[in-house]
Amino acid sequence: MKIKYIIFILYIFTILTGKNLFGEKNLFLQNINYKKEYLHSRIKSVIQDTNGFMWIADNFGIYKFDGYKSINFHNVQNDSKSLSNNIINNMIIDSKGKFWICTERGLNLFDPKTEIFKRYLHKENNLNTISHNNINTIYEDKKGILWIGTFGGGLNQYNPETDKFTHYINKNDSSSISSNIVNCLLEDSSGGLWVGTDNKLNYFDKEKRVFKHIQNNVFEKLYSGSNRINAIFEYNINEVLIGTNNGAFIYNIESHLLSRFNIYTVHNELLEDLHINTFFRDKDKILWLGTRGGLLSSNNEKFNLYKNINNSPNNLRSNAIQSILEDKVGSLWIGTYGAGIYKFDKRLNHFSNTIKVDNSMNELSHNLVFTFAKEDKKNIIWIGTYSGLNRYDRKKNTFKHYFHDKNNPFSISNNVIRYLYFDKKNTLWIGTDNGLNSLDLETEKFTSFINNKKKNNTISNNYIGPIYEDINEKLWIGTNGGINVFDRINNKFINYKHDSSNPKSIASNIILTFHEQIEKKKSIMWIGTYNGGLNRFSKGEFLRFKKKSSEINSISSNNVRVIYEDKESTFWIGTDNGMDKFNPINHKFKNFSYKNELNNKFVYSIIEDKNNTLWLSTNNGIINYNKKNYSIIKTFLMDDGLEVKSFMQDAYYQSKDGEIFFGGVNGFLSFFPFQVKKNKYIPPVVI
Repeated sequence: MKIKYIIFILYIFTILTGKNLFGEKNLFLQNINYKKEYLHSRIKSVIQDTNGFMWIADNFGIYKFDGYKSINFHNVQNDSKSLSNNIINNMIIDSKGKFWICTERGLNLFDPKTEIFKRYLHKENNLNTISHNNINTIYEDKKGILWIGTFGGGLNQYNPETDKFTHYINKNDSSSISSNIVNCLLEDSSGGLWVGTDNKLNYFDKEKRVFKHIQNNVFEKLYSGSNRINAIFEYNINEVLIGTNNGAFIYNIESHLLSRFNIYTVHNELLEDLHINTFFRDKDKILWLGTRGGLLSSNNEKFNLYKNINNSPNNLRSNAIQSILEDKVGSLWIGTYGAGIYKFDKRLNHFSNTIKVDNSMNELSHNLVFTFAKEDKKNIIWIGTYSGLNRYDRKKNTFKHYFHDKNNPFSISNNVIRYLYFDKKNTLWIGTDNGLNSLDLETEKFTSFINNKKKNNTISNNYIGPIYEDINEKLWIGTNGGINVFDRINNKFINYKHDSSNPKSIASNIILTFHEQIEKKKSIMWIGTYNGGLNRFSKGEFLRFKKKSSEINSISSNNVRVIYEDKESTFWIGTDNGMDKFNPINHKFKNFSYKNELNNKFVYSIIEDKNNTLWLSTNNGIINYNKKNYSIIKTFLMDDGLEVKSFMQDAYYQSKDGEIFFGGVNGFLSFFPFQVKKNKYIPPVVI
């Protein structure tokens, strides 16, 4: 028998609905495409065998996938031991381990050991054969009986002992099946068999061998459209969920009441007229719906909708979800119509990505994120972007934008927002590409501070970087023209600039970051600069720490992006060449980047979690770092669930409950470090 070997190439994509148009959560998916010509495959069924192999059915046969490569089994002309047809509608592995495959030309029993297919085909004038060759679905009940739904031949019951089929076809009466086109089957907890056809829901009494029709006019009363039943699912005891071409319905078995199953998104939007293809409930009790309009999930009354969005390159390529399966690890496999199969690894879903996906007002104003600030005592996060200031209400899941308006003197002075900072009086300070701003949260009016060369004591430069309020309530502002300390009482700025003739001046006028060290109730300011290394300010003088190639204990780079002081008063310095450990007493640096993945990386932020490990945002992913043994725990990249790969200077924030936010060139992400899980599943060894 001819077997086709195909190497799988994994392309990593993300359903980016982050804060999408319909849901709050996002999924990280692997789109598994076996070959270019298979990118448009229709995946109607996927199963996993006892050895852990995945079996994927499409319109080119079935594929055995081991995670790296696949073997294709398909129809071979004039070979009766090959698959009878390549178009697969459904597959199951029954309780005895037998592998059944429904095709558009016959039912197949497959032996993976011998790789031989046994065909069950309809034969004219033989009532013991299957009633029709176009097989839609197969289902095994609790007693091990197989029920087969066909396209044109009604329902079949298969007896494996006699190897014979019993037919149940439409006889134009109320006790026979309502249609000979059977799309789906379900046995409920009490043993009742539910049959979904192209015109009605049927209940089959297996003892009396009669069908009860859930009357057509009930559906028509709720919705005047197609009554085709695509999926049946036991929602609760005594409740059956029904998926149709025109939405979902729920049937109460005790009261015999049929009602519409309303699907509301987390934004309280009612999704009507959805074409439902499949239902699935995973081990975490989350209900998943596969529709022609995307993927839905819910573990409460509201649903998240994940769908293809035209302006986002990395998401579902098809909104038509055909099949859903959960494997032994807990990953979901999602089959689509036209875009192959996706794998959703829940362990990779700890990063929540938020991006701008279209021109909606209720999303980020721009995907290039520079900075964050959180409003005290409220669940409001302010986000600075390349185009506008954003007020993000996490509870309501809404965005409000603020832009410069040349006709409004109380608008923000510029749309490029470089830095955000709340002072002790809860005033929001905003650094832009054209001046410093303060925002009155009640009136929503901005006050601008712009450099005026004709006046003394104005801000020295309009390109504003870091902002910090010290213990004496002095406001420090970093610019591309040195440091400015703002005297808010007299509305004056004190400038500190580089003076090439003064070695005790600041080493560079381009200021990147501030850090305040409190020593014996006295304040020492540390300043990170561009091309001027680390600077210490005390008693009106600056002490410089610059890279010296002749000294192994000097700083690793003169571009200092971030300064973090841990609980042991040790400094961790992020530079353009990794990260340094700095002792502020003996002034010695220790750099570990040369022997690990930090080498030549820009470290933009350093945050410590509750387990005392460090989280670093860089120009190439996120690094979790063990500061005790100076080792990298893990580097997180795109295939670990990041939509943002390259991060930005000052785009970081940690909430009181430990949630970390990093912003970058493609929106921002947030995560809880304790939720970042490692894969503890050990796959079986199959020889």
